[in-house]
Amino acid sequence: MRTLLFVILSIFSLMLSAQNDSLPTTRMNGTGIVAWQYDNFLKKDTVIIDTAVNDFQIYNPVYRKNFLITGTTGNLASPSYNLFLSPPEKSSFFNASFYNYLTDNRAVRFYNTKNFYTNIFYFTNGSKNINLQSISVLHTQNIKPFWNFAIDYRLYASNGIYANQKSKFASFVFSSTYERHRYKSFFIIKNQQFKIGENGGIVDENDIEVALAPVNIPVQLSEASNKLRNFNVNLTQVVPLIAWYNNKLSISHSFVYDRKKHFYSDVPSAYYASILYDSLQTLDSTRIHALKNILKLNLSALHTSWYLGYGNNLVAYFSNVDSTDFVENFIIAGSRFHDKKLKAELNLKHTFSGFYQGNFSANGEV
Repeated sequence: MRTLLFVILSIFSLMLSAQNDSLPTTRMNGTGIVAWQYDNFLKKDTVIIDTAVNDFQIYNPVYRKNFLITGTTGNLASPSYNLFLSPPEKSSFFNASFYNYLTDNRAVRFYNTKNFYTNIFYFTNGSKNINLQSISVLHTQNIKPFWNFAIDYRLYASNGIYANQKSKFASFVFSSTYERHRYKSFFIIKNQQFKIGENGGIVDENDIEVALAPVNIPVQLSEASNKLRNFNVNLTQVVPLIAWYNNKLSISHSFVYDRKKHFYSDVPSAYYASILYDSLQTLDSTRIHALKNILKLNLSALHTSWYLGYGNNLVAYFSNVDSTDFVENFIIAGSRFHDKKLKAELNLKHTFSGFYQGNFSANGEV
Protein backbone atom coordinates (compact mmCIF):
# COMPACT_ATOMS: atom_id res chain seq x y z
CA MET A 1 0.00 0.00 0.00
CA ARG A 2 2.79 2.42 0.90
CA THR A 3 4.65 1.57 -2.33
CA LEU A 4 1.52 2.21 -4.40
CA LEU A 5 0.93 5.54 -2.60
CA PHE A 6 4.51 6.61 -3.29
CA VAL A 7 4.22 5.76 -7.01
CA ILE A 8 0.90 7.64 -7.38
CA LEU A 9 2.22 10.76 -5.64
CA SER A 10 5.41 10.70 -7.72
CA ILE A 11 3.47 10.51 -11.01
CA PHE A 12 1.13 13.29 -9.88
CA SER A 13 4.09 15.51 -8.99
CA LEU A 14 5.78 14.92 -12.35
CA MET A 15 2.57 15.69 -14.26
CA LEU A 16 2.09 19.01 -12.47
CA SER A 17 5.70 20.13 -12.73
CA ALA A 18 5.72 19.42 -16.47
CA GLN A 19 3.03 22.02 -17.20
CA ASN A 20 3.81 25.65 -17.97
CA ASP A 21 2.20 28.91 -17.02
CA SER A 22 2.76 32.47 -18.15
CA LEU A 23 5.86 34.14 -16.78
CA PRO A 24 5.37 36.49 -13.83
CA THR A 25 7.15 39.80 -13.72
CA THR A 26 8.87 39.08 -10.38
CA ARG A 27 12.51 38.07 -10.60
CA MET A 28 12.94 34.34 -10.01
CA ASN A 29 15.72 32.37 -8.40
CA GLY A 30 17.19 29.10 -9.72
CA THR A 31 14.09 27.10 -8.80
CA GLY A 32 11.80 29.29 -10.89
CA ILE A 33 9.81 30.23 -7.81
CA VAL A 34 9.93 33.09 -5.33
CA ALA A 35 8.27 33.05 -1.90
CA TRP A 36 7.69 35.61 0.83
CA GLN A 37 5.80 36.38 4.03
CA TYR A 38 4.07 39.64 4.95
CA ASP A 39 5.10 41.39 8.17
CA ASN A 40 3.08 43.80 10.32
CA PHE A 41 4.04 46.62 7.94
CA LEU A 42 2.76 44.72 4.88
CA LYS A 43 6.30 44.44 3.55
CA LYS A 44 7.58 41.25 1.96
CA ASP A 45 10.13 39.19 3.84
CA THR A 46 11.64 36.88 1.22
CA VAL A 47 11.75 33.16 2.08
CA ILE A 48 14.33 30.89 0.50
CA ILE A 49 12.90 27.89 -1.35
CA ASP A 50 15.18 25.04 -0.34
CA THR A 51 14.70 21.90 -2.44
CA ALA A 52 17.52 19.98 -0.71
CA VAL A 53 16.79 17.02 1.56
CA ASN A 54 18.97 18.20 4.44
CA ASP A 55 17.77 17.02 7.86
CA PHE A 56 15.00 14.95 6.31
CA GLN A 57 15.32 12.52 9.22
CA ILE A 58 14.03 15.18 11.63
CA TYR A 59 10.38 14.34 11.08
CA ASN A 60 9.03 16.24 14.11
CA PRO A 61 8.37 19.91 13.18
CA VAL A 62 8.99 20.93 16.81
CA TYR A 63 12.61 19.79 16.57
CA ARG A 64 13.03 21.44 13.19
CA LYS A 65 12.30 24.78 14.85
CA ASN A 66 14.35 24.22 18.00
CA PHE A 67 16.18 20.90 18.30
CA LEU A 68 17.95 21.00 21.69
CA ILE A 69 15.86 23.10 24.06
CA THR A 70 12.25 22.09 23.49
CA GLY A 71 10.36 19.82 25.86
CA THR A 72 7.82 17.34 24.47
CA THR A 73 5.93 14.27 25.60
CA GLY A 74 7.82 12.30 22.97
CA ASN A 75 4.93 11.94 20.56
CA LEU A 76 4.12 13.61 17.26
CA ALA A 77 1.34 16.24 17.46
CA SER A 78 1.56 16.31 21.26
CA PRO A 79 2.12 19.37 23.49
CA SER A 80 5.56 21.01 23.46
CA TYR A 81 7.22 23.97 25.10
CA ASN A 82 10.38 25.96 24.43
CA LEU A 83 12.58 25.69 27.51
CA PHE A 84 15.27 28.31 26.87
CA LEU A 85 14.83 32.08 26.45
CA SER A 86 11.26 31.67 25.32
CA PRO A 87 8.93 34.67 25.67
CA PRO A 88 5.19 33.93 25.69
CA GLU A 89 3.99 33.05 22.23
CA LYS A 90 1.28 35.14 20.58
CA SER A 91 -1.40 32.50 20.92
CA SER A 92 -4.68 32.00 22.77
CA PHE A 93 -4.93 29.76 25.81
CA PHE A 94 -6.40 27.11 23.51
CA ASN A 95 -3.21 26.76 21.50
CA ALA A 96 -0.36 27.73 23.81
CA SER A 97 1.07 24.20 24.11
CA PHE A 98 0.59 23.45 20.39
CA TYR A 99 2.05 26.66 18.99
CA ASN A 100 5.02 24.88 17.39
CA TYR A 101 2.68 23.02 15.04
CA LEU A 102 0.33 25.85 14.13
CA THR A 103 0.87 28.30 11.30
CA ASP A 104 0.02 31.87 12.26
CA ASN A 105 -0.82 34.43 9.60
CA ARG A 106 2.65 35.98 9.61
CA ALA A 107 4.17 32.57 8.85
CA VAL A 108 1.93 31.87 5.84
CA ARG A 109 3.91 31.86 2.61
CA PHE A 110 2.91 33.44 -0.68
CA TYR A 111 4.43 32.50 -4.02
CA ASN A 112 5.06 33.59 -7.58
CA THR A 113 5.98 30.92 -10.10
CA LYS A 114 6.65 30.53 -13.79
CA ASN A 115 5.75 26.81 -13.62
CA PHE A 116 3.49 24.64 -11.54
CA TYR A 117 5.40 23.70 -8.40
CA THR A 118 4.59 20.68 -6.23
CA ASN A 119 6.56 19.32 -3.29
CA ILE A 120 5.48 16.06 -1.62
CA PHE A 121 7.06 14.53 1.49
CA TYR A 122 6.08 11.26 3.19
CA PHE A 123 7.71 9.65 6.22
CA THR A 124 6.96 6.52 8.24
CA ASN A 125 9.10 4.79 10.82
CA GLY A 126 7.88 1.34 9.76
CA SER A 127 6.99 0.24 13.30
CA LYS A 128 3.45 -1.07 13.70
CA ASN A 129 3.44 -0.25 17.41
CA ILE A 130 4.43 3.40 17.34
CA ASN A 131 3.57 4.02 13.67
CA LEU A 132 4.89 7.57 13.19
CA GLN A 133 3.66 9.15 9.98
CA SER A 134 4.29 12.53 8.45
CA ILE A 135 2.86 13.78 5.16
CA SER A 136 3.19 17.23 3.60
CA VAL A 137 1.99 18.42 0.20
CA LEU A 138 2.68 21.88 -1.21
CA HIS A 139 1.27 22.95 -4.55
CA THR A 140 1.38 26.46 -6.02
CA GLN A 141 0.75 27.95 -9.43
CA ASN A 142 0.05 31.27 -11.12
CA ILE A 143 -3.47 31.81 -12.40
CA LYS A 144 -2.23 34.99 -14.09
CA PRO A 145 1.20 36.64 -13.93
CA PHE A 146 -0.20 38.87 -11.18
CA TRP A 147 -2.33 36.26 -9.40
CA ASN A 148 -1.15 33.14 -7.55
CA PHE A 149 -2.55 30.56 -5.18
CA ALA A 150 -0.95 27.90 -2.99
CA ILE A 151 -2.18 24.89 -1.02
CA ASP A 152 -0.14 23.59 1.91
CA TYR A 153 -1.39 20.38 3.55
CA ARG A 154 0.37 18.66 6.46
CA LEU A 155 -0.49 15.60 8.52
CA TYR A 156 1.34 14.22 11.57
CA ALA A 157 0.16 11.10 13.38
CA SER A 158 1.45 8.59 15.90
CA ASN A 159 0.05 5.72 17.95
CA GLY A 160 2.32 6.62 20.84
CA ILE A 161 4.19 4.26 23.14
CA TYR A 162 1.54 3.70 25.82
CA ALA A 163 -2.18 2.96 25.68
CA ASN A 164 -4.56 5.77 24.66
CA GLN A 165 -1.72 8.01 23.52
CA LYS A 166 -2.65 8.35 19.86
CA SER A 167 -2.20 11.83 18.46
CA LYS A 168 -3.00 13.40 15.12
CA PHE A 169 -2.61 16.86 13.63
CA ALA A 170 -3.95 17.90 10.24
CA SER A 171 -3.36 21.34 8.73
CA PHE A 172 -4.78 22.82 5.54
CA VAL A 173 -3.60 26.30 4.51
CA PHE A 174 -4.78 28.06 1.34
CA SER A 175 -3.05 31.31 0.40
CA SER A 176 -3.50 33.61 -2.57
CA THR A 177 -1.94 36.91 -3.57
CA TYR A 178 -3.05 39.41 -6.22
CA GLU A 179 -0.98 42.42 -7.34
CA ARG A 180 -1.96 44.54 -10.32
CA HIS A 181 -1.77 48.23 -11.12
CA ARG A 182 -2.51 50.20 -7.94
CA TYR A 183 -4.12 47.39 -5.97
CA LYS A 184 -2.70 44.57 -3.86
CA SER A 185 -4.42 41.93 -1.75
CA PHE A 186 -3.70 38.62 -0.08
CA PHE A 187 -6.11 35.98 1.16
CA ILE A 188 -5.65 33.16 3.70
CA ILE A 189 -7.83 30.24 4.76
CA LYS A 190 -6.56 27.94 7.50
CA ASN A 191 -8.16 24.83 8.96
CA GLN A 192 -6.04 23.06 11.61
CA GLN A 193 -7.13 20.22 13.89
CA PHE A 194 -5.67 18.17 16.74
CA LYS A 195 -6.98 14.89 18.17
CA ILE A 196 -5.04 13.61 21.17
CA GLY A 197 -5.59 10.64 23.48
CA GLU A 198 -5.28 11.44 27.20
CA ASN A 199 -4.34 8.36 29.20
CA GLY A 200 -3.99 10.05 32.60
CA GLY A 201 -0.64 8.43 33.31
CA ILE A 202 0.47 4.93 34.35
CA VAL A 203 -1.50 3.35 37.21
CA ASP A 204 1.53 1.72 38.88
CA GLU A 205 5.05 2.86 38.01
CA ASN A 206 6.41 -0.54 39.06
CA ASP A 207 4.76 -1.98 35.93
CA ILE A 208 7.50 -0.32 33.90
CA GLU A 209 10.04 -2.77 35.32
CA VAL A 210 7.86 -5.79 34.50
CA ALA A 211 8.34 -7.58 31.20
CA LEU A 212 5.33 -5.88 29.62
CA ALA A 213 5.17 -4.10 26.32
CA PRO A 214 4.57 -0.39 27.06
CA VAL A 215 1.23 -0.49 25.24
CA ASN A 216 0.03 -3.18 27.69
CA ILE A 217 0.89 -1.28 30.87
CA PRO A 218 -2.37 -0.21 32.63
CA VAL A 219 -3.12 3.52 32.48
CA GLN A 220 -5.55 5.74 34.37
CA LEU A 221 -7.86 6.70 31.49
CA SER A 222 -8.65 4.62 28.43
CA GLU A 223 -11.37 6.69 26.71
CA ALA A 224 -10.35 10.30 27.32
CA SER A 225 -9.43 12.52 24.38
CA ASN A 226 -8.91 16.16 23.47
CA LYS A 227 -9.93 17.72 20.17
CA LEU A 228 -8.91 21.20 19.07
CA ARG A 229 -10.14 22.81 15.86
CA ASN A 230 -8.96 26.14 14.49
CA PHE A 231 -10.46 27.86 11.47
CA ASN A 232 -9.24 31.25 10.24
CA VAL A 233 -9.99 33.54 7.29
CA ASN A 234 -7.92 36.64 6.55
CA LEU A 235 -8.39 39.09 3.69
CA THR A 236 -6.07 42.11 3.49
CA GLN A 237 -6.33 44.77 0.79
CA VAL A 238 -3.84 47.57 0.12
CA VAL A 239 -4.38 50.66 -2.03
CA PRO A 240 -1.48 53.12 -2.62
CA LEU A 241 -2.26 56.80 -2.08
CA ILE A 242 0.87 58.73 -3.04
CA ALA A 243 4.57 58.13 -3.70
CA TRP A 244 7.52 60.52 -3.71
CA TYR A 245 11.21 59.67 -3.99
CA ASN A 246 11.63 56.49 -1.88
CA ASN A 247 8.51 57.14 0.21
CA LYS A 248 5.16 55.42 -0.28
CA LEU A 249 1.90 56.13 1.51
CA SER A 250 -0.91 53.56 1.37
CA ILE A 251 -4.11 52.58 3.14
CA SER A 252 -5.00 48.98 4.03
CA HIS A 253 -7.94 47.06 5.43
CA SER A 254 -7.77 43.62 7.06
CA PHE A 255 -10.77 41.43 7.73
CA VAL A 256 -10.15 38.46 10.04
CA TYR A 257 -12.56 35.75 11.13
CA ASP A 258 -11.25 33.34 13.76
CA ARG A 259 -13.03 30.30 15.18
CA LYS A 260 -11.54 28.01 17.82
CA LYS A 261 -13.13 24.94 19.39
CA HIS A 262 -11.93 22.70 22.22
CA PHE A 263 -13.68 19.42 23.05
CA TYR A 264 -12.84 17.03 25.89
CA SER A 265 -14.62 13.68 26.08
CA ASP A 266 -14.32 10.71 28.44
CA VAL A 267 -16.24 7.92 30.15
CA PRO A 268 -16.28 8.69 33.91
CA SER A 269 -14.39 6.21 36.09
CA ALA A 270 -12.91 5.84 39.57
CA TYR A 271 -10.07 8.10 38.44
CA TYR A 272 -12.27 11.10 39.24
CA ALA A 273 -12.73 11.99 42.91
CA SER A 274 -16.34 13.04 42.25
CA ILE A 275 -18.73 13.15 39.31
CA LEU A 276 -20.99 16.18 39.54
CA TYR A 277 -22.79 16.38 36.22
CA ASP A 278 -23.12 13.16 34.20
CA SER A 279 -22.04 9.73 35.46
CA LEU A 280 -22.25 8.16 31.99
CA GLN A 281 -20.15 10.52 29.89
CA THR A 282 -17.98 13.60 30.00
CA LEU A 283 -18.32 16.03 27.11
CA ASP A 284 -16.94 19.48 27.81
CA SER A 285 -16.57 22.04 25.06
CA THR A 286 -15.55 25.65 24.69
CA ARG A 287 -15.82 27.70 21.51
CA ILE A 288 -14.57 31.13 20.52
CA HIS A 289 -15.70 33.16 17.53
CA ALA A 290 -13.90 36.43 16.74
CA LEU A 291 -14.55 38.98 14.01
CA LYS A 292 -11.88 41.65 13.56
CA ASN A 293 -11.49 44.63 11.23
CA ILE A 294 -8.32 46.74 11.09
CA LEU A 295 -7.85 49.93 9.05
CA LYS A 296 -4.27 51.22 8.75
CA LEU A 297 -2.35 54.08 7.19
CA ASN A 298 1.07 52.80 6.07
CA LEU A 299 4.19 54.81 5.28
CA SER A 300 7.35 53.16 3.93
CA ALA A 301 10.70 54.79 3.21
CA LEU A 302 14.12 53.48 2.22
CA HIS A 303 15.06 52.00 5.61
CA THR A 304 12.01 52.68 7.77
CA SER A 305 8.34 51.76 7.86
CA TRP A 306 5.47 53.14 9.93
CA TYR A 307 1.80 52.45 10.45
CA LEU A 308 -1.10 53.94 12.41
CA GLY A 309 -4.44 52.21 12.59
CA TYR A 310 -7.81 51.58 14.20
CA GLY A 311 -9.27 48.17 14.98
CA ASN A 312 -12.57 46.68 16.11
CA ASN A 313 -12.79 43.18 17.58
CA LEU A 314 -16.05 41.34 18.32
CA VAL A 315 -15.56 38.15 20.35
CA ALA A 316 -18.09 35.56 21.50
CA TYR A 317 -17.39 32.70 23.94
CA PHE A 318 -19.60 29.61 24.18
CA SER A 319 -19.61 26.61 26.53
CA ASN A 320 -22.05 23.82 27.38
CA VAL A 321 -23.74 25.92 30.05
CA ASP A 322 -23.07 29.58 29.30
CA SER A 323 -22.02 32.14 26.71
CA THR A 324 -20.76 35.71 26.65
CA ASP A 325 -19.53 38.26 24.15
CA PHE A 326 -17.70 41.56 24.15
CA VAL A 327 -16.49 44.32 21.84
CA GLU A 328 -13.03 45.86 21.78
CA ASN A 329 -12.03 49.11 20.03
CA PHE A 330 -8.32 49.90 19.83
CA ILE A 331 -5.67 51.95 18.10
CA ILE A 332 -2.36 50.51 16.94
CA ALA A 333 0.94 51.99 15.82
CA GLY A 334 4.28 50.60 14.77
CA SER A 335 7.74 51.49 13.53
CA ARG A 336 10.41 49.40 11.84
CA PHE A 337 14.02 50.00 10.83
CA HIS A 338 15.69 47.63 8.39
CA ASP A 339 18.93 47.50 6.46
CA LYS A 340 21.38 44.76 5.47
CA LYS A 341 22.73 44.28 8.99
CA LEU A 342 19.90 45.16 11.36
CA LYS A 343 16.15 44.87 11.71
CA ALA A 344 14.33 46.44 14.65
CA GLU A 345 10.58 46.63 15.16
CA LEU A 346 8.19 48.12 17.75
CA ASN A 347 4.40 47.59 17.87
CA LEU A 348 1.98 49.40 20.21
CA LYS A 349 -1.68 48.80 21.02
CA HIS A 350 -4.09 50.77 23.23
CA THR A 351 -7.72 49.75 23.83
CA PHE A 352 -9.86 52.83 24.40
CA SER A 353 -13.33 51.26 24.75
CA GLY A 354 -14.99 47.94 25.34
CA PHE A 355 -14.14 45.01 27.59
CA TYR A 356 -10.38 45.70 27.64
CA GLN A 357 -10.69 49.47 27.98
CA GLY A 358 -7.46 51.02 29.28
CA ASN A 359 -5.23 48.08 28.32
CA PHE A 360 -1.92 48.95 26.72
CA SER A 361 0.65 46.59 25.19
CA ALA A 362 4.01 46.97 23.51
CA ASN A 363 6.22 44.38 21.85
CA GLY A 364 9.39 44.60 19.86
CA GLU A 365 11.95 42.53 17.98
CA VAL A 366 15.62 43.11 17.14
